Order: sequence, then structure tokens, then C-alpha cells
Amino acid sequence: MKATTKLLLFTLLLGFIINLPLRANDIHQAKVQDDKNCITNHNNERKPRAPFNLQDFKVHLMAYISKIASLTPEESKNFFPLFFEMREKCRSIEHQKVRTLRNATQPNMSERDCQRALALIAELNMKATRIEKQYMERLRKIIGAKKLIKAINADHDFGRNFFKRMTKAR
Repeated sequence: MKATTKLLLFTLLLGFIINLPLRANDIHQAKVQDDKNCITNHNNERKPRAPFNLQDFKVHLMAYISKIASLTPEESKNFFPLFFEMREKCRSIEHQKVRTLRNATQPNMSERDCQRALALIAELNMKATRIEKQYMERLRKIIGAKKLIKAINADHDFGRNFFKRMTKAR
């Protein structure tokens, strides 16, 4: 063999060897992703899992709350935009709390840093409480206290039942 042919073969072989772990990692990632998108039933048969659809979730939640709280179409039209706005603000605060806790668990965090993190979490809790209080007052004016209590309970029940269905599907 000529030297250039040997060099070309060596280069191709070296490229293949270097990329082999990357390809194995890609195959592993594809398998992990496939596992996430499948559910296993009681017979260990794998079936594709339907992806989570936030819009469908909201539609079912609105229907459930409307039914349980006996909301009229007019009340629903005014209630749900405000309700989802409140939930989004509370979710944002919850994400901030989780990020703060995650950052506070870093090994290089001092006692003082952890105290600051705890103070920030307490402040975020108070902020979430203030937001809920403000929105509850506004929502009460729209549908009344009795229906608001029913709506809050329906929201919790729907969330619990949805979570149970999701965990049973796994």
C-alpha cells in the first residue's frame, strides 16, 4: 500500500474510533427519549404515551371547574382569564423558589448564603400569599364566595386526579 493510502485509512479509522463513543451516547439518548415517550402497562408491554398538551389540560380543567362550581357561561368568561393569570404568577414564584433552593444546595455555599436563600424563600412565600389574596378578592367579586370555594376545591381535585391518572399510566 502506498503511504497516502495508509494515511487515509488511518485517518478514517481514527475518526471512526473517536466518534464511536459519541454515537453510543446518541443511541443511549435516543433510548432514554424513547422510554420517556412510552408507557409500560401491567404486562410490560410498551405503548407510546401521548404528549402533554397544556391547552387540552386547560380545557378539561375549565370544564370540570365550571361543572363543579356551577359557573354560568358569563361567569366562566370573566373568571378563567383572571384565574389562569393568578396561577401563572404563582407558578413563576414557585419556579424562583425551586431555583433558589437548588442554588443553595451547591457545595460551595456558606452558612450566610444559605441564610440569604432562606430569607428569599420566605419573601417569595409572602409575595405568593399577597398575590393569591388580591386575586381571590377579585375572583370573589366575579363569582361570589360560595362558588369560589367550590372552584378552588375543584381545581385541587382535578390536579390530584390528573396526577393519579398520569402515575397509573406509567
